Amino acid sequence: MKPARYRFATLLLSSALIASFGCEDEDASTKPTGDDAAIGSDSVDGGMRDGNVPISDAASVDVDAKVSVDAGENDAAPPTASCTPVTSDFTSSIEGFTQKGVTTFEHRASGGNPGGLLYIDTSDLELSNVYAGPKFLGDQTRHIGGTLRFDGNALAVGGGAWTKASEDYGWVRITSPLGIVERDLVPGDMGPPLMTWTTYSIPLTPDAWGVSAGKLREILSNVTELRICVEALFGAEVQALDNVQLTCPVAVEDE
Repeated sequence: MKPARYRFATLLLSSALIASFGCEDEDASTKPTGDDAAIGSDSVDGGMRDGNVPISDAASVDVDAKVSVDAGENDAAPPTASCTPVTSDFTSSIEGFTQKGVTTFEHRASGGNPGGLLYIDTSDLELSNVYAGPKFLGDQTRHIGGTLRFDGNALAVGGGAWTKASEDYGWVRITSPLGIVERDLVPGDMGPPLMTWTTYSIPLTPDAWGVSAGKLREILSNVTELRICVEALFGAEVQALDNVQLTCPVAVEDE
């Protein structure tokens, strides 16, 4: 039989080896690997980040912030569920539209594209403009990347072509305290065809309006006036307007 001292020393050695192997296994099971290692090196600070914010919550904030920065760097903000088209289809009223230089300005319940329309008699020889209702004003930046569009129809004509540049049919102007952008959606001397509905549109993009992305965003952040010129002829004419709209940007699916 081995001496007691030998048995005691053997027992101590065995305990030390077991403890050593146990620590190595524990370390191996808790070491971060792969992506976890990268996150741990930057994020772990006693299980918390940013004061009392748990690690998992801080990661969500970082992701959300990155999405916001990327959206700001693009010309067009990505479409969101909060963006819905702004539309006046004149189904039952003039929907807050106003005018200047128009003889008769009223809602008609039929003849539109389809349904109701905005009836505009411009025969008084003054320059005739219509101004969009309140829902087209204010912050419209969510529509960047979408379009501005309207339907036009000449119901009656009797004069000669109105040829004054920047004051003829289809000239659209968007005004804000930070600037103005304007474009001619109907180039040439004439307005829409007689008794035919025609859709006119322009993208709400920097290139289409000839300004920088930042400037377009500034202007659309606080629209105070959206004006459409409806003067096509010098003399008697009656114009109809329908489906004035700001559309939303189209979602682009990942390939």
